[in-house]
Amino acid sequence: MAISIILLAKAFMDAVMMINMAVLLIFITISIAALVLPYKHPEIYKKAQFKIRALPVIALIGLIASSLFLVFILRLPDAMPGFLLLLTWIAIGSVIYIYTQEKHQMHWRLHKQQRKEGEEADKELIKNLIETENNPIVKKKK
Repeated sequence: MAISIILLAKAFMDAVMMINMAVLLIFITISIAALVLPYKHPEIYKKAQFKIRALPVIALIGLIASSLFLVFILRLPDAMPGFLLLLTWIAIGSVIYIYTQEKHQMHWRLHKQQRKEGEEADKELIKNLIETENNPIVKKKK
């Protein structure tokens, strides 16, 4: 019984380390996204209902603090098994993501492309109608 408790405790600590590192990696990614969003996609940023004036400062502080804490955790003596477990999960998740992305073709991208094609077709139709109105032959028939 004591051996099983020790083994489970060790596996539990590996899982705790993995979860802590995963949360920090996610927060680092979110901080980078918060820094980049206003410049990369200003149309999305403008539509946001809640905005913080000091967003770049807060995101930068979060990025630096999370990165430093992740480095601190990685330097702990028992962190490596949890880190290897995290890398394994990231690899498995990446393979599944790439496979399902190809299979499902992400519907929101298809919708965005169809909307863009529709807008271009509308612009072309309007342009043709304007040219027809200004055509002297059409004016004579009226």
